[in-house]
Amino acid sequence: MSIGGLLEELLIDGILYAFQEQTSDDANVMLNGFGAVVNALGQRVKTYLPQICGTIKWRLNNKSAKVRQQAADLISRIAVS
Repeated sequence: MSIGGLLEELLIDGILYAFQEQTSDDANVMLNGFGAVVNALGQRVKTYLPQICGTIKWRLNNKSAKVRQQAADLISRIAVS
């Protein structure tokens, strides 16, 4: 089963929004979900890498060590893609 371009866009936008709005309580669940979606999309995620990298860069420059750690953990989960 394949998903269309619009659904891909909505999916990426949704996980980026959820990642940005997450609380520390659900960080591991969010990271696992984000990684699963990106890895499932495989090569198709290439189009959305600027958005994903922008979010990661913003979080890496955050004052909070937890926020920076979450960004680094996300990188480790999606680096394969």
